[in-house]
Amino acid sequence: PGPKVKRGPMVIAVTQRGNLSAKNSIQIRNELEGRTTILSMIQEGTMVEEGELLVELDVSNMEERRVQQGISVQNSQAAHTKAVQQLEIQDSQNQSDIARGERLVDFAQIDEDKYLNGDWLQTLKSADESITLAKEELAQADKRLTDSIKLNEEGFLTDNELETDRLALTRRKISLEQSNRAKELLEKYDFPKQKKALAADIEETKRELDRIKLQAKARLVDFEATVNTSKARLDLEVEELAKIKDQISKAKIFAPEPGIVVY
Repeated sequence: PGPKVKRGPMVIAVTQRGNLSAKNSIQIRNELEGRTTILSMIQEGTMVEEGELLVELDVSNMEERRVQQGISVQNSQAAHTKAVQQLEIQDSQNQSDIARGERLVDFAQIDEDKYLNGDWLQTLKSADESITLAKEELAQADKRLTDSIKLNEEGFLTDNELETDRLALTRRKISLEQSNRAKELLEKYDFPKQKKALAADIEETKRELDRIKLQAKARLVDFEATVNTSKARLDLEVEELAKIKDQISKAKIFAPEPGIVVY
C-alpha cells in the first residue's frame, strides 16, 4: 500500500539570494578634502545616541593652516583699514585744496572789484585834483605876474622880483602840463594794463581751480581702487579662513540620530 493522501493547504517556497538593509538608514561620509588619517572610530555594531561621536579625523595640518590664514586675514584687514583711512585723508585734503582754490578765485575777483570801483576811482580823483590845484596855482601866478608888471612899471617892484614872478608862472604851467600828462598816462596805460592783469588773474585762478578738481578726482580714483582691491583681497582671505574652519569642523562626525553603527 502507498502513502495516504489527505486534503490540506499546499505550501510553495522559493529560495532567492539577496542582502538585508535597514529600512531607515543614514550614510555617513567623510567631507574633508584630500587625504586624512582616522584618529578614532567607533566599533561596528555599537548602539549610539544622537550627537554621539562616531569618527574623529586628523586635521592638525589644517589647524596650522587656520593659524596662518588667521594672520593673513589680520594683515588684509589692516591693509584695508589703512586704505580706507588714506582715502578719507585724501578726500579731506581734496576738500581743503578745492576750498583754497575757490578762495583764490574769490580773492582775485575782490581785487578786481576793489581796483575798478575803489583804487582806480581814487587814483583818477587824485589826478583830477592835482590838475585842478595846478590850474588854480597857475591862475594865481598869472594874476601875480600881471600885478607885478604894473608895479614894476610904476617903480615899486624890481626887475629881479618881476623875473621871479615870471619864473613862478612858468613853473605853474609846467606843473599843470605834468598833471595832465600824468592823468593821460594813467588812463592810456596804467588803467588798461592793471585791468587786464586783474582779469587774467581771475582766469588763471579759475583754471587752477579746475586743475585742482581734476587732480583731486584722479587721486581719489587711485585711493578708491586701492580700497576696492584691499577689500576684495580681505574677502578672499576671510572666505578661505571660513573654508578651513568648516573643514576642521567636519573632522568630528557625530551620530545624526539614534541607531546601530554598520560599516
